[in-house]
Amino acid sequence: MPGRTRQQTRDAIQLVEENFENFYKDCALMSAIVTGRNDEPKTFQEAWYYKDQEKRQKWRTVIWKELRDMIKHGVWVNVKRSSVPEGRKLIGSKWVFKEKHDRRFRARLVCLGYSQIPGVDFSDNYAPVGNDITFRVIMILRLMFGFNTVLLDVETAFLYGKLEEEIYMEIPSGYKKVYQGAESDTVLKLQMAMYGLVQVARQWFKRLSDVLITLGFTPCESDPCLMYRINEKGLCIILMVVDNNLIVGSNTAIEQATEEIKKVFNVAISPEASEYLGCEIKVTKNHTCGWIGQPYLYKNLDRKFGDIVKTQRTTETPSTPGFHVARNIPNAVYITDKEQKLYRSGVGMLLYLVKHSRPDLSNGTRELSKLMDKATEGHMKELCRVIKYALDTRTIGLKLKPEDSDNKLWELKAYSDADFAGDKERRISVTGYVVYFMSVPVCWRSRGQKSVTLSTTEAEYVACSEVVKELLFILQLLKHLRVEVQLPVCVHVDNIGAIFLAENQNSSDRTKHVDTRYHFV
Repeated sequence: MPGRTRQQTRDAIQLVEENFENFYKDCALMSAIVTGRNDEPKTFQEAWYYKDQEKRQKWRTVIWKELRDMIKHGVWVNVKRSSVPEGRKLIGSKWVFKEKHDRRFRARLVCLGYSQIPGVDFSDNYAPVGNDITFRVIMILRLMFGFNTVLLDVETAFLYGKLEEEIYMEIPSGYKKVYQGAESDTVLKLQMAMYGLVQVARQWFKRLSDVLITLGFTPCESDPCLMYRINEKGLCIILMVVDNNLIVGSNTAIEQATEEIKKVFNVAISPEASEYLGCEIKVTKNHTCGWIGQPYLYKNLDRKFGDIVKTQRTTETPSTPGFHVARNIPNAVYITDKEQKLYRSGVGMLLYLVKHSRPDLSNGTRELSKLMDKATEGHMKELCRVIKYALDTRTIGLKLKPEDSDNKLWELKAYSDADFAGDKERRISVTGYVVYFMSVPVCWRSRGQKSVTLSTTEAEYVACSEVVKELLFILQLLKHLRVEVQLPVCVHVDNIGAIFLAENQNSSDRTKHVDTRYHFV
């Protein structure tokens, strides 16, 4: 380096290393002063030396708690770097910080799972989560039987999963502040699963499932994330969605289950499950009627798109009637990359609204989701229209008011419909259906069909077969929970030809090409 000897360079590097902590302290504080930011810290140093003294103490508290929890659970053991098998890659780690909407602070130490090698550091990584249809079905059972609900949150859930592979990790930032015995040549050998690992969700699901089965719970065949137990205390149902578990049942059955689970895991229990999966759940005092909404998602929509859509006029329909997306438009003006990112974010939030509480947005959102990579200004305008409608009707949610049937059996019915060759480019038809359980919608879909149909009869018949598959899933679910449904289940179809084809085995020139997969109706 010009003007500096090698010895001077080494001295400068040594000086920086000796003052490494103060160096990052000054950088973090200077960055906060210059930018004036007031968001979550991005690194350990930013959190440890946060500019606001009160928040700094809170960040330090959750950091200490996270590291102590990991040491308590025996997530790793200290080993010498020389003991790592030759050729084995050490994975890194990083801190993730989040301030929740209820002012809770969270710190997570996560592995950099993208550096894991398939076949060496992991094999299988799939882990199921509870179905949204299952969630709505058990909410209806809660109202009909007068059950109680409890939200069981397993703290540091992924740390309970047992690893089946040997994985080594570099010492994370801040570790030496808690564990003074770590030497400079020390690395960590993981004993338990850890956030960020590719297989961590799978290992946690296996551990939780094994524990519940040991406690006498039976997994549902149609939804492996639904566990139930019937004993002298009554019925207890558990829906597993990662570390958030919804428990529904009688008071005595819930108390027995939670006490047994507490002996194995460190859990936090919310007596009233008012929030679940980002949804707000409200129930009347007499426990006969409920409501599912997503107010926090509307806040995010308003924050991102409120200024953009505030000048648009109010509409009475979610999307433009007859709107169809076309990809190859002559002389089209495409949006910028920044706008495309915003477009994807808007469609993603609408899809989550559709999934839980807004079936009326299904068709418009389905059309917009076709252009996640190459949208035009016209498509962006249509997205803003749908978002404007959603924000104007944000008080709308899914009403849960089950109605008793005339007999002792539970009522299940479905409606299916389809257009014909509605997609102008691929010429496929669009399926739409909704399933009602005790007069409450529990399943809905607007989806393009997988093959080109040659008539309206065929399109309606394909749509009917799709809703029958959903009905079979719900029937299997209710059978496991020992709920008797009135049979046969009525599927309402508005096409005489499709009704005739479903009721009669027929092989004519117009229908003999229909695939076998649709004939099980």
